[in-house]
Amino acid sequence: MWVLGFVFSMILAAAEHKPKLGIVDLKTDSQLPDSKEDLLRDLRQEFQWQGVFELTNHEQLLKLQNRIDPRELEQRQRRLQESEEWEIFKRQLQGARQLYAESRFAESLSLLDSALLVLFKSGLAVEPAVVGDFLVYKAANEFFLSNQESARESLIWRNFLTDSRSIDTQKFSPLFIAFDNKVKMEAPRLRLYSVDLSAPGAVVFFLGKRLGVSSTEQQSFGVELPSSMTFFSLAPIFFLKDGYLPKSVEAAKLSGKIDLEPYDTSEKVEDDLFQVLGSLAPSTALTDFLKERDLEAVLLINAAVNLKNEWIVRSQIFRLRNFQKSPVVEVIGKDRSEVAKTLVRRLLLFVDEAGNIIEPTGLDLRERAYVSQPLYKKWWFWALVGTGVAGATTAGYFLLKPEEQIKFSVRAKGD
Repeated sequence: MWVLGFVFSMILAAAEHKPKLGIVDLKTDSQLPDSKEDLLRDLRQEFQWQGVFELTNHEQLLKLQNRIDPRELEQRQRRLQESEEWEIFKRQLQGARQLYAESRFAESLSLLDSALLVLFKSGLAVEPAVVGDFLVYKAANEFFLSNQESARESLIWRNFLTDSRSIDTQKFSPLFIAFDNKVKMEAPRLRLYSVDLSAPGAVVFFLGKRLGVSSTEQQSFGVELPSSMTFFSLAPIFFLKDGYLPKSVEAAKLSGKIDLEPYDTSEKVEDDLFQVLGSLAPSTALTDFLKERDLEAVLLINAAVNLKNEWIVRSQIFRLRNFQKSPVVEVIGKDRSEVAKTLVRRLLLFVDEAGNIIEPTGLDLRERAYVSQPLYKKWWFWALVGTGVAGATTAGYFLLKPEEQIKFSVRAKGD
């Protein structure tokens, strides 16, 4: 029974809520031997192994640093929806292929016409090669239903959107292949659309095909499309530029000026937000920062390098609840990963299993262990040699005594 009780208690412990910790950024006044992100990654990894806090994932950490425009989040959701529509389109295309193979041309064409509306909803998830395959089957059905003009139009669009124009001779008849070759020989009739972009340098996409990049110096930009818009008139043309809200315009309505709206990322984290190590009270900006991002705790970090090229990292844990703060812990060493490991373990001496800060018992808790020096530089080595007492037992103790490779200190609040 005690085994079952132990297992049950372990399950309950695993299900307990862990406070969410953000390891967001650090303050540095000097050039670090490695990037800030390397140190932050080591700290996150060590905290993850310790299992006291729940850490935010990488995407959440990016959101912590800069304000995300709600419209950008909406666009991400839209991209997911477009991917789902694209999968539906491909399944409908596969169904139309099967109907064509059974010479059920009218049914195949009807399914393709229905898939066309799904294609327009697929937005930026569209792949031109698949659209080209769609157009070939559409043209073949139209050809065998004696509608050669529509078949020609489908093939013209296929030739415009894709570079691969070969047709599988095992799936299509010689009559249709001959018709396709004839269309390929025709000079395509294109129409030039002139648009003015409010933000030059945008990339233009149409049904997955990149139509070009507008000049970064001029607002006017030309877009060429086949003259006939019979069945692609509702297809969206996308104008994309980093930092701007994607803009889509129906092909039939392409004209005039295209206004691209920049994302609003003006609300950035203040530079001194995390420079509160040892302060008596947190700033309003820091508490708002945690509340807005659903964080219960944050790791405050300062890092620097001394003249010996050693890391000097000072840190403390701040919990939003009751404004709890651990003492400031300082660790010095040359190995970044060891510094991170020691720092986390020293900090967690002041945290219980529930993530609560344990108040220090002393006003100033300090401990130092300097980086190990070569043996001949140890003061006790030459003292022993000079006095001749470096016997086997004593010498063995000193020579094999483990030396800590880092040094650390702990300061009480407000120090």
